[in-house]
Amino acid sequence: NQVALSADGTWLVSAAEPLRLFRQSGAGTAAAYAAADDFKPNHLQGIVSVAISADGSTVVGADFAGQLHLFSNQAGRLALRASWRVPGGAASDFCHMIDLAADGRTFAAGGAGGCFYAFDVAQFIATGQPTTRFATGVAGAVYGVAMEGNGHRFAGVVNDGAAGRAYIVPLAGGTAGPARSFALAHNPNSIVLNAAARLAAVADGHPDGTPGCFYLIDLSKGAVRWTCATGNMSWPIAIAANGGAVVGGSDDSNIYYFTP
Repeated sequence: NQVALSADGTWLVSAAEPLRLFRQSGAGTAAAYAAADDFKPNHLQGIVSVAISADGSTVVGADFAGQLHLFSNQAGRLALRASWRVPGGAASDFCHMIDLAADGRTFAAGGAGGCFYAFDVAQFIATGQPTTRFATGVAGAVYGVAMEGNGHRFAGVVNDGAAGRAYIVPLAGGTAGPARSFALAHNPNSIVLNAAARLAAVADGHPDGTPGCFYLIDLSKGAVRWTCATGNMSWPIAIAANGGAVVGGSDDSNIYYFTP
C-alpha cells in the first residue's frame, strides 16, 4: 500500500501483509535492498500505511484492524515500543494514513468519526495514548493526514458531501489550537505540509472517472495560492524539502510538476 525511505536511502519500509524493513547495501549499480525484519499484525490484510524518520531510527505503521504501532529500528531489528487502536469499533474504522515528522519526534494519524490525531513519540511510549485529537465534525474517516517537519502543525482532509475540507491545526505544548479550514472542490485524498517554505498541498477527486484538483496553500497568508484541475481523481502530492517544487500524480495517467 505504501513505502517510505530514510533521508539517505539506507532504510526502506513497506506497508503490505507485514510491515517490512529493508536495508540498502552496496553502491551505484550494485546497490540493492535486502529484508532486515518484519512485523505481522493481527489482521489478514496487514499494514495500510508506514513512515520512517530521516535517520531511519523510528518507524510507525497502521494496520487494517485500526492499530497504530511505533517501533525503534535497532540496527535492522524492529523493536515494538507502543501500540494504540483508533476509536470506533466498526470494521471500517481504521487509520488510512500515518505521517511521521522527519526528526522522528511527532506523528499524525487519521481516524474514524471525522477525527485525526497528533502523537508526541516520547509521550506515546510512556502512556500509549495520543497527545491530542482534532474533531472535524463530519461522520466519516479522515483519509489523509500530515505532520509538519518541526512538529508545530498537523493536518487532515475529510469528505464534505461530494466536496471536502482541509484542516491545518497548530500545536503548542501538546495542545491543538484553532484550526484553519480550506474548502475543496472534491473528496480529498492526501495533504502534505512544508514548514520551511510555509506551504501545504492537497490532492483530491473521487470516485474514478471524475475530475480532481491539486491545491497549493500559503500558510503565511492562510489562503489557497493556486489550484490545478485534472481530468481524473488525483491521489498523491509532495513538496520538495526546499519548497522549490510540487509534484502530484493523477488517475488521468499524468504526473504533474509545478514551481510554486
